[in-house]
Amino acid sequence: MLIRQLELAGYHLPSINSKFSFKNGLNFVSGKNASGKTILLNSISAAFLDANYHDQWHHYYPNQEPKIRVQFDWEGNSYELRKEFPSGQDVKCELFAMADDGTKILQTEGYLAIQECMKISRIRFVDREYFAKISRDFYSWWISEESVEGRKEVQGLIAKFRPAFLKKYPHLYGSEKPQYAMAAGDLNFLIWMSILAPYRGNGDRELLLVDDFGIMMDYSLIEDVLRFITEEELDNQIILTSHSIFPDGVGDNSIANHIITLPNPTNHQ
Repeated sequence: MLIRQLELAGYHLPSINSKFSFKNGLNFVSGKNASGKTILLNSISAAFLDANYHDQWHHYYPNQEPKIRVQFDWEGNSYELRKEFPSGQDVKCELFAMADDGTKILQTEGYLAIQECMKISRIRFVDREYFAKISRDFYSWWISEESVEGRKEVQGLIAKFRPAFLKKYPHLYGSEKPQYAMAAGDLNFLIWMSILAPYRGNGDRELLLVDDFGIMMDYSLIEDVLRFITEEELDNQIILTSHSIFPDGVGDNSIANHIITLPNPTNHQ
């Protein structure tokens, strides 16, 4: 599943009520606090979730009636999903097929549309809470027998993008727990590379949403992760949010064309 365009309305935050276009591979959403970065990611998730999310949505965004429109590709076809969260009413959902000439044909609506979107979507959402859980379980995964192939792939990527890292921590080639001699920022870099490694050339079209990317990493390590995303051929789409942007590019590869900068907020939710 590849997201092509997201259109939002009905939020109290004017800066987020707009249209946003996305590319294959990396999409880097940047903006100040309260500019709507998390709302953008939550809206993508909510568009494809079941009706039970309706009550939670109004809990997080009280007295608001979000309207979400998503254009996306799936299995060689293009679709448009429209979803509304009216206050005090059931969620409204419509799924359209899009022809090459832009014509939209209603496929299904209501509960059946929600069910169909749940079948289509493959979304992995990484936020602070999810990242903390991965961090807690990471050491067990790293030394487990089932992680051998994944560990080799991560080692290969790090050797390509930051060879000094493996020289600094040579025990990462073995099955020892790396936490004893690893700085927190370096550990987070290792975890991020482990999260992103499966997205290289696997063709499963899973959408990765990452909120607050680069937690507790210095800029040089963040640049290495972004270089990996921009230089490697990814079959998947990755949408990251962060406070930081890199106007001079990352290494020899500019990410300027991959950045979506949200306007500064004029008021809070």
